[in-house]
Amino acid sequence: NTLRHFDGTTWTTLTIPEHDPSLFESWVEHIQKSTRDEGNNQLALELTMLMEASNQAANEKRTIFLS
Repeated sequence: NTLRHFDGTTWTTLTIPEHDPSLFESWVEHIQKSTRDEGNNQLALELTMLMEASNQAANEKRTIFLS
């Protein structure tokens, strides 16, 4: 599959990659196989830390630095 893109000057043909499993499909597969997606777990942890710092910064009206 391809897609044509015009940037205002020239047309470019882009190749559309094959379908990757959705995050939901990947989650179900990990449950079925009793495996873990450690990379995703790390991203979830970092997002949680960011949200906690964001809420703290809003409540305290100050900048919170993450290390």
